[in-house]
Amino acid sequence: MRPSFTALALVAVLAACSAPDRGQLNIDDDAAATVDTGGSPDDMGGTTPDAQGPPDVPVVSDVAVADVPGVVDVSVPEDVPVAPRCGDGTCTMPREDCTNCPRDCGACPARCGDGECTAPRENCMNCPRDCGVCDGCNVASTCDTCTPMNNCGWCRNSGHCLTGTTTGPTDRSCTTAQWAWTMNQCAAPVDPCNAFTNCNLCAGQATCGWCANLNRCLTGTTAGPNNGACRGVDWRPMPATCGGGG
Repeated sequence: MRPSFTALALVAVLAACSAPDRGQLNIDDDAAATVDTGGSPDDMGGTTPDAQGPPDVPVVSDVAVADVPGVVDVSVPEDVPVAPRCGDGTCTMPREDCTNCPRDCGACPARCGDGECTAPRENCMNCPRDCGVCDGCNVASTCDTCTPMNNCGWCRNSGHCLTGTTTGPTDRSCTTAQWAWTMNQCAAPVDPCNAFTNCNLCAGQATCGWCANLNRCLTGTTAGPNNGACRGVDWRPMPATCGGGG
C-alpha cells in the first residue's frame, strides 16, 4: 500500500527538525582542523606556522668569542709587549742587571766585598775583606831588607818578602830551594846544571833540563825548572826534546 502524500510530508518535516545545524557543523570542523601552537596568530607576529616543518634557522657566520657564554678568549693582543727574560740578548733594567742576568748584562765589575780578590784592582791593602790582611813582610822590597825582619823570608823566583819559617813561607807559595831565610842566602846558589852548555848534554842529566829561551841548563824535572824561570814551551827535559839543535 502506498503511503499518502500527507504522510511523506510529515516524515520530511521530522527529518529536517532532527538534523544538526550545518553552519555550526562547519565551524566546529574548522576549529578541529586548527593546529594549537600555544598562541594566537597575533602572538606569532601574524604568521601561521608551516605545517610542513620547523621555520628556517638563520646561520651565524661571524660570532665574537666574547659573545659566546662560557668561552674565555685566551688570545694575546698584538700590542701587548712580551715580558723581558734573562737570555733574550737585551739587558732590561731594572729587572735585569749584572747580578741576576750576566748573560744579557755582562759580568759585574770587581768591587770590594764581593768575595773575590780581583788583582790588580784589589789587594790586601785596599780590600782586606776580599784579599785578606796584608802580610807585614810585604813592606820589604829586597832580600837584604827582608831577611833581617822577624818571621820574614825572601822568595827568589817571585821576588816577594813573605811571612814564614826556615823551611818556607806560611802560604807555601815558594819552594825550599828558592827560599832565603837569612841574608847570606840572598845570593842565588850556584846551579850545578849551569855547567852544561848545550841541550843534549844538559837534558841527558837526571836532574837537569835545557831552557831554550834562556839558552841555559837548569836544575829541574820533566815539568820544568825548580826556579820557575823558564816557560813550559821552552823547557827541554830530555835529549829527544832538544830537536837536534845540540
